[in-house]
Amino acid sequence: MEMKQFRSILAVAVVAASVTASISPAQAFTWDELWGAVKTGVQKGFQDAAQSSAEKYNGGGNETLQSGSFNDTPQPQRIPQQNNNSAPSPPPQQTRTPFRSLQTSCVKASGSDMTGIGRDDSDSIVSVGQRAVPVHAKVGIYVNHPFQMTCAITRHPTDEKVTLAFAIPDNSKLENVRMSIYVDGQEKFSKIISRGQVRVKTFDIAGASSFAYILQPLGDSSFFGDDIYFPPIPRRRPAAN
Repeated sequence: MEMKQFRSILAVAVVAASVTASISPAQAFTWDELWGAVKTGVQKGFQDAAQSSAEKYNGGGNETLQSGSFNDTPQPQRIPQQNNNSAPSPPPQQTRTPFRSLQTSCVKASGSDMTGIGRDDSDSIVSVGQRAVPVHAKVGIYVNHPFQMTCAITRHPTDEKVTLAFAIPDNSKLENVRMSIYVDGQEKFSKIISRGQVRVKTFDIAGASSFAYILQPLGDSSFFGDDIYFPPIPRRRPAAN
């Protein structure tokens, strides 16, 4: 308790005792009774002061405590946990290798000259095996006069493949023709094409510098010969990597 409050309590007790004595002289206090009254007032003052202090700090009376007045230390903030099970990153996109077509420089080694056929020409479509087959070139072949074409490879295709196609029409005088294919001078295969057939052959030229094909009619020496036709070869699409 502060000294100022103690003095106020003591003064109130003395005044109360003096007033009591002046009002009732017959009942005047003895010194012991006066001291007891003062003592009682002092003790009550201590109790009132203690109760007032308790109410002040416990939220009683007209005064209230502000939140956080006892502990001004800032509370640590909660750090969000990282999600270790995050979705995996997508795989890198696959790239496609640019497609390269075959480029050659060819020379006729033997036989007749090849003749080109336009779309508007009368023989741009021939009947082969009772099917209409479009053609873009032809060459006449004869017994003992085969046709041979040799091609230098100036640019390799992406897939390192070459496809050749030949057709003998249904009304041709040619009965059978042997087709032989060479790569860098080495024979790779030899097949027979018969009347009314289309023969398509794909072969590998990886690491090669040239290829050649020979068309040889089969028959006796009195056989005159006829034309063999070249159907167009569909462009192959590059394979996905």
